[in-house]
Amino acid sequence: MTPASAAIEPRPGRRITDALAPGGRMALLVLIFAAIFLMFLGPVVIMVVTSLRPGWAVYYIYRGTAFTVQNYLEVFARPAVVHAFVNSFILATLATLFSLGVTITSGYMLSRFRGPIPRGWFGTIYLFRTVPYISWVLPLYLVDYYLGIYDTYVGILLPHIAVHICFFSWIM
Repeated sequence: MTPASAAIEPRPGRRITDALAPGGRMALLVLIFAAIFLMFLGPVVIMVVTSLRPGWAVYYIYRGTAFTVQNYLEVFARPAVVHAFVNSFILATLATLFSLGVTITSGYMLSRFRGPIPRGWFGTIYLFRTVPYISWVLPLYLVDYYLGIYDTYVGILLPHIAVHICFFSWIM
């Protein structure tokens, strides 16, 4: 290696961040995390701020700082919206409780036992996790229709429980 090329090539083990001032690596890390945080949180903040603006000001980038909760009051005054929220709460709670009831024992079995059964169960879980949810919609609709549970709580709960069991077993 010539003296000229030694000056150009970095020494082994050197990082790009070694050229920063003391505390610069931490500042760079904080800036990177802040940029990522804002990138994901920015659209949510914009949606919330837009929802708090009056109807006439929604379509303008800057048209005063008038904020109101009237939009939320109008939406939650509709009985259909309140009914939908209550239904969603009931279904989510029941699906989570039933799924946890099954997967607590499943998670214990998978963590304690070795052999072909836990490996086969893990393989089944991974197989179901790789199938996109949208590809289950038509078969589940047909099953619900032919079983006569279409448009019932049971017809909605069973697919949610099936998906949750796979996911919760995978996590536990």
